[in-house]
Amino acid sequence: MRLVWLTVLACLLAQACAGTPATAPPLPAAGSKAAGPVHGLALWRVCPRAQAEQWAASAAKDPDAALRAANCYAALLKAGQGRGAEGEQDADAGLKAALIAVRAMPGSAAAHYLAAYLLGQSAERHPFKGLDLVRRMEQEAILAARLDPRLDHGGPDRMLGRLYLQAPGFPISVGDLYKAVSHLRRAAALDPGFADNHLGLAWALLESGDGPGACLEFDRIKDAGQGRGRADQALVRATARLQKACAGPNRP
Repeated sequence: MRLVWLTVLACLLAQACAGTPATAPPLPAAGSKAAGPVHGLALWRVCPRAQAEQWAASAAKDPDAALRAANCYAALLKAGQGRGAEGEQDADAGLKAALIAVRAMPGSAAAHYLAAYLLGQSAERHPFKGLDLVRRMEQEAILAARLDPRLDHGGPDRMLGRLYLQAPGFPISVGDLYKAVSHLRRAAALDPGFADNHLGLAWALLESGDGPGACLEFDRIKDAGQGRGRADQALVRATARLQKACAGPNRP
């Protein structure tokens, strides 16, 4: 998301935009339609683009189809199958479907979680809208974490932790190392068997100056299950830094 942050910084320096810390949106009122994930929905399962388009075409009248379309487009983007103009179209179509699902099923953690991910994808592809989209991403992830913190191996808190870790701080954006550590620590507690939770927390601790804590957390990765870090270049770079910091006699 480097281009987003550079664009937002340029806007700030030009006094063309400014932001204030986002506040968490309220939870859906009791009695609202609060369907959970659609039965049988597997997050991040890649489907043919034609299937995504078919579900998207029905999204306005069928919230289940909207959620399935959002999931399919998100999976295509996560798998790197949508690049350039095609990737931009996938991000926009997926976000449109996700927002329909959020409105129809405000109690669905999956809908909010996918909306947060697709808002981030849209922010990367529409950098001049980055500031607004990133704050909306934060709000959707907060709601997902409140509704179902265990979703996707502690995914909502992992997403928030990564967002706070990688974004510039206030007033440019939402970056906050204290929040990053807090959310990533929660993700690791929710699913200690998911390696990316520990890797993210170790990275955040290293950035916050807690070298010993970072290395202790990094040691836990070998006891955790498989994560998705190999496909995430930011985590690959963080792993290299942690390996260097935590190896040999100079280990903190």
